[in-house]
Amino acid sequence: MRYPKAIIFLLITSIFGWACNVQPKTNDQETVESIPDKHSISDSDSDSDDMDDLIQEYGIIDHIEDGVYPMFVITVEFPERELRQDFDLNIESMALDHVSLINLQGQYATIHYQSELENMLLDIHDDATSILGEYAPKFDPEWKSITGTLQGATSETVSDLPDEITILDASGETMKFEYYITPEMVALNGQKVTAYYYVRGVHTIVDLVPSNN
Repeated sequence: MRYPKAIIFLLITSIFGWACNVQPKTNDQETVESIPDKHSISDSDSDSDDMDDLIQEYGIIDHIEDGVYPMFVITVEFPERELRQDFDLNIESMALDHVSLINLQGQYATIHYQSELENMLLDIHDDATSILGEYAPKFDPEWKSITGTLQGATSETVSDLPDEITILDASGETMKFEYYITPEMVALNGQKVTAYYYVRGVHTIVDLVPSNN
């Protein structure tokens, strides 16, 4: 069984995220929402309602890591609080190319971002057996699970970004996941499966304004 690099990357990211989720928090792992507004400096004159709903912060672009294009993971450092936080960024949603983004590393910038909870799929079992084969993560009893009908896996993912699948349980609850659909999942579409997952906070940068200072 062979999987595209995108699926392997997503699996590694999910497992790493789960591991970080269960570790005790240190100062470096505090959530960025704990930083007071006084540390934010706005370089944007946007008056849109969408921007009003975003969280604004100011810090140093400490590290930029390629994800599955067009996604990047941006680590922002907030020196006054000795705090770092990872953010997702979709470069195609911004007026930036890859070189311009990389050149921001080490610079101060104002970021506007949205924060939400996301279900991160770790594994899918069919009759108590993982469909991921050799790529299946080691089972952890702390994982959350939902058993129900797999929906939305009508065809294998062909794009660089994951598709959305859902699990409909017996009570009528529907849980959504973003994942790269494999032939094994297509074969199980409409059938009963058990999905294992965890819930993590996802911070997504919507606007990034380099400091002029």
